Formats: sequence, C-alpha cells, structure tokens
Amino acid sequence: MICIHSHLLPGVDDGVRTFEEARELLYEGYRDGITKAILTPHFVNRTAGYDSSVENNQATFNKLKEYVSDIPIELYLGNELFVDPKLDEMLLNKEVLSLADSKYVLVEFPMRNYKDDYDEILYNIRISGYQIIIAHPERYLFVQNDYRFVDRWLKEGYLLQSNANSLNKNITKKIITKLLDKDELSFIATDSHNKERPFKLGDAYKFVERRYGKERAEDLFVNNPQKILI
Repeated sequence: MICIHSHLLPGVDDGVRTFEEARELLYEGYRDGITKAILTPHFVNRTAGYDSSVENNQATFNKLKEYVSDIPIELYLGNELFVDPKLDEMLLNKEVLSLADSKYVLVEFPMRNYKDDYDEILYNIRISGYQIIIAHPERYLFVQNDYRFVDRWLKEGYLLQSNANSLNKNITKKIITKLLDKDELSFIATDSHNKERPFKLGDAYKFVERRYGKERAEDLFVNNPQKILI
C-alpha cells in the first residue's frame, strides 16, 4: 500500500517530534503493509510552527531517510498546503512542495468555514498546471452539514483523499461511505501524526475490500497513489 498523506517528518509541524518516533511509526506502517509513503508536513503561510521552509524540510528528510534506511519503505517529500492566495506563485517558485515532485498538490481548508474566495485560489493552482487533491473532506464541518458540498470540487476535476482513521467515527465514516458508494473518492491515506493517529492502512483496506471489492481497494491504496509517483 502507498500513503500519500502523513506527518512523519520530525519537528517541523504538529506531527512527530523526534526521529525515533518517526522510526517507530514507519516500522509500524511497514508491518501493516505500507511500502511507499509521501511525507507531507503542513504549510500554513506566515504561521510559526507550520511554515518550515523547503530547504529545512529537505535537510530533515535526508537525515530521516538515513536514520530509517533499514526499514523497507520508499519515502518521498511533499507538503499539505493550507489554502492561501499565494499558493500558485509559491508552487511555481518552489517555495512549497507538490507531492513527490509531481504535478499533484494536497490542499486543506479551515475545519469550520469555507469561503467562496477559495474557489479562485484552487482555480489559480489548477491553471498553473497542477492536479489538486482535497485533503480529508469528511473532516470539514461544512461537508458534514451538507455532504453534496463536495460537488463544487468534483465538477472542477479535483480529487478527494480521505483518512483511514475517519472510518472509526460515525459521522466521518458515513461521509466516506457515501463517497465510496458513488465512486467519488480517489485516495485513502493515514494522515498519521503520532501513535494516536497511527501510520496504518490495513484495516481501511480490508473495509473497502469487504464492502466494494479488491479492485476498488487496490485503486484507492495502490494504483491511484502510484500514479503520483510515476
């Protein structure tokens, strides 16, 4: 399996704090069946603790790869980008990262409110040549209040990524199930931050396989993520 969304780069955001913690989670993921992972530290423009530079992230990433070189997981680097009017420019200027140096970008929003201005921000990213992936739509209050809110993203061709641990809560599981029923979900990832938000996909894979079949599970956890890494 391939995870395209995780916070296992030590000390750069609200994810793991130490290299040893990252190691423990990566080993846990390996034992669970994860073979490749994109590390996606948060980037929130002009927000201390969430605006680590590309240079700092790359240096930390290189150290981490060496530290966990005995764990057979291929690691890649990216960002989870909090919506901001300058994202298109920052992507083009390499001030923030796409996923694994691809044309796919992972974008998130405030949990409670969605402004119409965000549509223009996404449009500007798209016309700059990027394929947008919306992070964890099931977690946003505005989607929980109106599931069909996702239509404004889907009609623009944006892809949706849900979190594996969202299947453990009734309200978020309900939304994921609706997305799966209509084949509107492209990825399920860990969004792992720590032991409480583990680096595991196995249970989620089994849920999808049992309910929708192995082919759908392979698409969500292997085939679609692999397209990012080509």
